[in-house]
Amino acid sequence: MKITIEIDTTTPDLEVVIHTPQFDEHVAKLQTVLQEFATAGTSAVISPLTYIKDDTEYYFNDTEVLFFETDGREVYAHTNDETYLVKQRLYELEQRLAPRFMRISKSALLNIHAVYGLTRTVTGATVGFQNSPKLVFVSRRYFKDLKERLEEERNL
Repeated sequence: MKITIEIDTTTPDLEVVIHTPQFDEHVAKLQTVLQEFATAGTSAVISPLTYIKDDTEYYFNDTEVLFFETDGREVYAHTNDETYLVKQRLYELEQRLAPRFMRISKSALLNIHAVYGLTRTVTGATVGFQNSPKLVFVSRRYFKDLKERLEEERNL
């Protein structure tokens, strides 16, 4: 894929043009991501989340988060070593952090770029992470979607 950025001061607004020999899955995915970015607004996509631990607020890149998980009415972000409270609801995070994160159960969102291992169980699967003892459960309902997304990421 070749990416070209042209600065034209006469253009009134940002315009994205995709030149492609054929419309396929990758182009469709790119179109979806761009549409989500446009509808969410740049401030919602770019502004960092606030992670809370004890009485301290932390600001770091979402790529450090392995998964988000609910416990009761609270949402927690899990990194390799720590767990932080997040003020947003899971569905808000799902919309805001797509396409890197995807729902894997009613109570969890997974960073698909952080997946190291996938172990199949009777009721679904568990996801393991490199350099972390943490595991997260994938329900049977979302298992097929996760496998497809992991295959897509491998093929990109």
